[in-house]
Amino acid sequence: MTQAPLFKWDASQREVKAIESEFQQAKQGDSARAAQLLWHLTDESHVYHRFGWGDQRSLVERPAEAGTDVREALVRFHRQHYSANLMTAVLLGQEPLDELQLMAAETLGGVANRKLPRPTFGDAGQPIGDGALPRLLHVTPIKQRRSLDLQWYLPPLQRHHRAKPCDFVSHLLGHEGAGSVLAALKEAGLADGLSAGVDADELTSAATMICVSVDLTPKGLAHLDDVVGLVLAYLGMLSRLPGGPPEWVHAEMRELAALRFRYQEEEEEMEYARRLAISMLQRLEPAECLSGDTLITSWEPELVSTVLRHMTPERLVAFVFASKGADADAATDADAASPPLTWSTEPWFGTEHREEPIRPARLAAWRAAYESADPRLKLPPRNDFIPTDFRLRHPPSLAEAGDASAAARETGAAQKGAAQKGAGKGAKGGAAEEAVEEAVVGPATALRRPRTPPLLLRKQPNGQLWHKRDEHWHAPKAVVCVDLVCAGAGSSAAEVVLRTLAVEVALELLNEESYAATVAGLSYDLARSTHGLQLQVEGFSHKLARLLLRIIATLASLADAPCDAALFARVKQVALGLGSRLGLANPNPNPS
Repeated sequence: MTQAPLFKWDASQREVKAIESEFQQAKQGDSARAAQLLWHLTDESHVYHRFGWGDQRSLVERPAEAGTDVREALVRFHRQHYSANLMTAVLLGQEPLDELQLMAAETLGGVANRKLPRPTFGDAGQPIGDGALPRLLHVTPIKQRRSLDLQWYLPPLQRHHRAKPCDFVSHLLGHEGAGSVLAALKEAGLADGLSAGVDADELTSAATMICVSVDLTPKGLAHLDDVVGLVLAYLGMLSRLPGGPPEWVHAEMRELAALRFRYQEEEEEMEYARRLAISMLQRLEPAECLSGDTLITSWEPELVSTVLRHMTPERLVAFVFASKGADADAATDADAASPPLTWSTEPWFGTEHREEPIRPARLAAWRAAYESADPRLKLPPRNDFIPTDFRLRHPPSLAEAGDASAAARETGAAQKGAAQKGAGKGAKGGAAEEAVEEAVVGPATALRRPRTPPLLLRKQPNGQLWHKRDEHWHAPKAVVCVDLVCAGAGSSAAEVVLRTLAVEVALELLNEESYAATVAGLSYDLARSTHGLQLQVEGFSHKLARLLLRIIATLASLADAPCDAALFARVKQVALGLGSRLGLANPNPNPS
């Protein structure tokens, strides 16, 4: 099939049905709908101005109306673009590399290499011309939400994977510590969350699109210009930093990227192979195929400055997501002199939207915010949670390491022998697979060392302390689980609600300081349990204790002083919003 596809129409029809099914699923996602709406807004002459998916209409109905022979179009497309020099493939398996290479040659070696030129769209120009910017659109979402997406198209930066300039800007915009955009938005009661970054699908040879997404409160939805103004003020601050982009931020990001790559968690096999195949399409150096998406190896401040120069008020594309009704009305800049906004429908996904003209006064206010110095905004401090000590607290003995290596070798030999045995007998109906499975599940089980149970270190009336040694991964990481029993837990609905609010208040108090820890490879989870509270902290061992003590101190502080009124109101609003989405806002007073 990969070497000489027949393009039989009956097979193509089955594929059309699968594509239609996938498209119907995509229609239920707001992110896919927003992406297609953005492409719909691009200049008609640009390569982005197209239907980015496929469905029954685009593949069958419209070609039939136009008298297009779809099979002939498929063959023509195959002839123009299907060539070995434009393709990548990843084989993932436990076999030795020589065997995997042989498999690749047998299955893919016959694909013709027509030595076709690689398509590139570097001369496509801006997806949306300066004359059509800035833009502000109100979008009706599928799911209930209040959010604001601020997007900018940048020049193509795909080949600058070693410097990753957009990651630099996104790292600072998305920071959640003191002095960040999110901290200022939360303090003003305008937002609950913020993220920034570049989606992999938006990093092409034609352009790069960077997005700042803000989860709005009702107040934030009614005061959109204040939200936009804070983001623009931070961007203006970054563009005016004395000496340009600070190199120490890059140094921290480079160090953190190296840690993520060195100690990355195991990835699902299919997704890992797919990600590598896509990464290889960038034609990275062979030594960078596995690490190019993650590592930052080059400091090019001029590229960061280029990104910042394009992220101005005049080049902004803003999407406001709010359900029709009070939310949508609150998000609209009311002007009695302006005609009412009319709703439009994107032709493929049917996304309802209306575009609001940006008046000169509004754009001038955005420009003023960009040029002003907001005292609430500043660069984050240096990250003291970045680990530097990677010694194992319980390193494996030489005997244990030898046993593990021997077990791996014997397991591989058992798998290979079982596969050859099954093939030699002309195995049918899955007999070969069963032989391999028997070799793995049966004999390999005997090679596994028995699990060591946790060790009770201390037992006293008010608690117990257990320890379980890592005998598998041998990484400089740890996991701490704390189970707190609270007197009267679950005694009433009011107690459950208060305990839930206490958890949320604690998480809010922790967020600004703990965000640096999460960036540095630590994570934590604090939640209400049936009998009290559960806390879990995990990550690199070196700085884990510091984060754990900070969380415990924050919990203890809740009993020492009244909660800040503004903080409590914010947490309460989030809880009420969650209850509304779960259908709990208007409980039936007379249940049957």
